[in-house]
Amino acid sequence: MEHAIGTPSRRCFLQGASIVGGMVATFPAWADSFVTLDLPGGPNWRDLTTAFPQKGQMILQRTRPPLLETPFEVFDRGVFTPNDQFFVRWHWAVIPTEVNIDSFRLAVHGHVNQQLSLSLDDILALPRVELAAVNECSGNSRGYFAPRVAGGEWSNGAMGNALWTGVRLKDVLDRTVDFEMAYNPNDCPELRWAAPENSQEASTCKRRAPQAQKAKMSSDYRNWFRERHWPTHS
Repeated sequence: MEHAIGTPSRRCFLQGASIVGGMVATFPAWADSFVTLDLPGGPNWRDLTTAFPQKGQMILQRTRPPLLETPFEVFDRGVFTPNDQFFVRWHWAVIPTEVNIDSFRLAVHGHVNQQLSLSLDDILALPRVELAAVNECSGNSRGYFAPRVAGGEWSNGAMGNALWTGVRLKDVLDRTVDFEMAYNPNDCPELRWAAPENSQEASTCKRRAPQAQKAKMSSDYRNWFRERHWPTHS
């Protein structure tokens, strides 16, 4: 599929300006080029914009919240969709442009035995995996529905293929169980954070609790941690 891309002439601009009347003074700066999508229910014109941070030229579907569509010709350039032209589907009024990595915390709570608050360093210390996968908005191609339905009138660019890098949710959730079972104040910080024995993460451990104490914690106190009741003393 190819989209017709054009630059409005002075006559087209004035015709459009006559339609919006008093809005001429606020005509968006990104409207110097446009794409025709040929949607059966119209309208067909969409502005092309480079006005959003860290994004290349995108089809502007909406400004608040920002909906940015990948021009279809981008998919012909390689297997993976470039980050700067990956589609954006956002539900809030503005997009955050920075994150304070020192104060950032990922909270693990709910139906877990041990709540956690993970810093970015904590997350980066977990096993890292890569996965090639397509991410597609459920409304992709909605603009071609007949009859027309409510929602963003996407063409076919609300999708992208990427090599995703991160940590598995399973590893984070497993760590909550390991953490509550492994914690011993006489262990090194690596083991208190539930680093598996003989792992690279545990290789810097300088202090370990006595085996007899660890065995007692594992056999006597494991159920206490899991079931959240006071341990019984013999």
